[in-house]
Amino acid sequence: MRWTPRYDIEAVRAIYTLPRGVAGEVTEAIKNLLTDPQPPGSERVPGRDQTFQIQVQGHRVEYELMAEQQILKILFIE
Repeated sequence: MRWTPRYDIEAVRAIYTLPRGVAGEVTEAIKNLLTDPQPPGSERVPGRDQTFQIQVQGHRVEYELMAEQQILKILFIE
């Protein structure tokens, strides 16, 4: 099953502020989420049922799984 990515505007802005190498690794990690949305090391965000986070090069990527539409929404990167 493959998920469709959607990006919150804040996440898009954050990618452009990251150093080039880190931005590439974050982008690659997001691509991997499309086939495995809950990889080892992912954590559920407390108080939000379908929201998860992963760590990439010291940056947190938070995303929401919208199962009915098969959408993986990137909420923000910090």
